[in-house]
Amino acid sequence: MNHIIHVLEFLTAILATFYYQKYRNSSEKYFMRFLWFVFILDFIIGGYIGLILKTDNVWLYNIYILISYLFYFSWYYKILKNKPLKQTTLVFTFFFIIFDFYSFIVEDPKEHHINAFIFGAVINLICTIMFFYELLSSKKIINLECTLSFWIATALLLFNIGMIPFMIYTETLIRSDQKLYNIILISLNVILYTCYSIGFIWSKKEYNQH
Repeated sequence: MNHIIHVLEFLTAILATFYYQKYRNSSEKYFMRFLWFVFILDFIIGGYIGLILKTDNVWLYNIYILISYLFYFSWYYKILKNKPLKQTTLVFTFFFIIFDFYSFIVEDPKEHHINAFIFGAVINLICTIMFFYELLSSKKIINLECTLSFWIATALLLFNIGMIPFMIYTETLIRSDQKLYNIILISLNVILYTCYSIGFIWSKKEYNQH
């Protein structure tokens, strides 16, 4: 299962690198580095700790939860134009940091911090909804399918809509039906990285200048 997700991460990072010139002047310019970070941390570092050293690597993914969500929240803060919505993003980010650090203090570092993940996913989903609200409220007419931000936001919308209930019932799924758990997890990642990939391929440079 993990190998399929690793392949998705790697191929998407390759596409992000190949099409970098399209969005190098936009707020999405850091996504290429972020995608490589995800692949290196998940496949290389996580694999080395877990498979080579034969030691627990869950703590690494708990740190990843913090870093990845802070990255997404900062991206939404940059692309949102409405001041109240930007301030809302900052408030959510503040509460997420507090919640996540609380998780590191009270929860076992050898267990996945599922509550922190769910809380971050809910905030991410809200930020995505705010982005689409602002986009639909704008009088500016643009070709949405040509903007990378649209595809990234769509990816996060679909991913988090599925991921939130999945994470809520993840322990039950693991105990009752491991195969179904794997299918859902892979499917959500396919949706996420496919939307990212379409964005890198389909977007136009002239629409990625914000």
